[in-house]
Amino acid sequence: MKIYGTLGPACSDRAVLAGMIKAGMNGIRLNLSHGMLNSFEKPLEELKAAEQLCKAKAEIVIDMEGPELRVGDIPRALELEAGQRVILGREIPLKDIVIRQLEAGMLCRLDDGKIELEILDAISGGFACRVLRGGVLLPRKSFAVIGKKLSVPLLTDNDAENLKLAKELNVASILQPFVRCADDVYNVKDELVQIGCSDIEVIAKIEDPEGLCNADEIIAAADKVLFARGDLGNCMDMWLLPEHQKQIAKKCLDAGKSLIIATQLLASMEKNPVPTRAEMNDIYNCVLDGADGLMLTGETAAGKYPVEAIKYLTQCAKQALSYK
Repeated sequence: MKIYGTLGPACSDRAVLAGMIKAGMNGIRLNLSHGMLNSFEKPLEELKAAEQLCKAKAEIVIDMEGPELRVGDIPRALELEAGQRVILGREIPLKDIVIRQLEAGMLCRLDDGKIELEILDAISGGFACRVLRGGVLLPRKSFAVIGKKLSVPLLTDNDAENLKLAKELNVASILQPFVRCADDVYNVKDELVQIGCSDIEVIAKIEDPEGLCNADEIIAAADKVLFARGDLGNCMDMWLLPEHQKQIAKKCLDAGKSLIIATQLLASMEKNPVPTRAEMNDIYNCVLDGADGLMLTGETAAGKYPVEAIKYLTQCAKQALSYK
């Protein structure tokens, strides 16, 4: 069983990382939507020191920037209240390629669906929106348009630069966001071959309806698959997610491919030292369904209890494996 944490401010020193490894973490994710690979130099030195302390390894997985949509750099946390008007492109910066594809009447969800906006009118420099569901928006949080596929490049310039650094940093795998079809996987694999990194595995992230529709060919092409519940929960009614998760798990089992499940496995532990009973049931059932990898994101990157989160994740997964 692969137990992944995500590297971030809450776990960037060797003592915390050593605690996470001792608690069961054997893989660590670097989220390149928040920085280039070379910006992780210091935390990776701390990881190496933690591995030496524990006499154990945590393989490095880099999560590519890819075509995932995110808001830009906001100078400070933006508090949004229901009914408030806000301007996409000004208060909430977005890439020009995204702004050009927006239209009045669209519904947008930010930060894995925590915040929802309705686009009202095009104005100079962006779009006026009404806040339907408020919250506190931080920089670089996810952005999605409901029911509309926006066209963005599969590999960004940053991705190409990061791939060149991957081999010398002993990266084991890359997570390719928003994989739509088998060709997306093959294109990334071709890029890896061209830069001499053919031994790096490609983990295809299924996180939008097109990926779900083409799941069979994606699973066949990828080395591993990640079912990303965050962005999927942005583009469909959330009560449909469990059924899709079970379907993808069965397809991976039938194809003999490893499946990783991510997003909000222990979301309550970003603030609390113990999980909810529902979270324990969720993790247990993920393993029973066939997942052989579980990944924490904000729980370890920014949460208050990264070591404890890994401990609960590991122990619950072990209990489920013993039942199987």
